[in-house]
Amino acid sequence: MSSSLSQWYLSFLFQINNQLWFLLSWTVMVVCGATAVYYSYYYDLTFFKIILTINWPWLCICMVLLNATNPGFFPLREEYFEQNQDKKFKMYDVNLFGSDITAKYKVTYLPRTFCHKCKFNRPLRVHHCRKCDRCVERFDHHCSWIGNCVGSNNRKIFYTFLCITMFTDYIATITIGYSIYCNVIKYRIITTPLLYFSFCLFISVAFFITKLWYFHTQAICKNYTTYEYIKNKDFNLPNPYDEGIKTNIIKFFFTSNPSCGQLFWTKEYYN
Repeated sequence: MSSSLSQWYLSFLFQINNQLWFLLSWTVMVVCGATAVYYSYYYDLTFFKIILTINWPWLCICMVLLNATNPGFFPLREEYFEQNQDKKFKMYDVNLFGSDITAKYKVTYLPRTFCHKCKFNRPLRVHHCRKCDRCVERFDHHCSWIGNCVGSNNRKIFYTFLCITMFTDYIATITIGYSIYCNVIKYRIITTPLLYFSFCLFISVAFFITKLWYFHTQAICKNYTTYEYIKNKDFNLPNPYDEGIKTNIIKFFFTSNPSCGQLFWTKEYYN
């Protein structure tokens, strides 16, 4: 009883912490974004104010979608078996080396590792998120800023979010920088601390988001996830999922997420 109560309490604390990170990132984005939009109109920077006015609502939409979308939580054991009944009992008769013994092979999904938290065998590219306490299909990483995991169902949205954020951040940095130049150097006006804070924040985000965008672009081109990269970087093993840059990009953007799994052969001998 006490163990389950402790588990519930820790889960409750994590949910608060998770949502606080999301609210913090949301607040910073809205406040700094509103500052950039305001000064783009104040100094009549036509191109910049159009870009910022269009992109900022899209950033907010992406944030909400990333927080609310199921990242690809893998079904629990009972749900998994119910959803894969048609894939578990395909039988094949194969003659073994010309002998009179015939082997009956049954095709099913190969469980890779057993998850002691979710109590089921995980197929390929399914990994357990300690923060969400669920197994996620094509688990990439858990992002505290969006308050959710990045997995098979929302990785496209996450990459779109990175692209829009990076481009918008460049525009916002130039806008705020120009505003500081006009206020301090050109007109010698005492400016607000929020303007300096926004400029420093946008500069920092520009470096971080550019590096993050480059990493995820490379990951898409080579068909690996952040989790797989961190896990295998010390071993320098070849990536078995890499099908070439063109195929990887097409499959990422233009195909639905395939179910994780691998065929597993179990055989029963009979005369």
